[in-house]
Amino acid sequence: MALTTFFEIINGKAKADSGTYEWGTTVTTAYLPNDNSEYFKGSTLNLMDWLRQYVPPEQEMWMRIFFADF
Repeated sequence: MALTTFFEIINGKAKADSGTYEWGTTVTTAYLPNDNSEYFKGSTLNLMDWLRQYVPPEQEMWMRIFFADF
């Protein structure tokens, strides 16, 4: 929980109780939270079906092996 809160603070999703930080000028941030349901609101697709949209058909087996979804 503490690590999730830390990442939410440094990515602007939550406010810290105290202290400050400053990003370097060349830093680019990205973050995928443990609870990523907000990215799939309104979708009826599960994660594998959603990913399948972006994988060529000939690479689907690789995707299934990578995520161990047989």
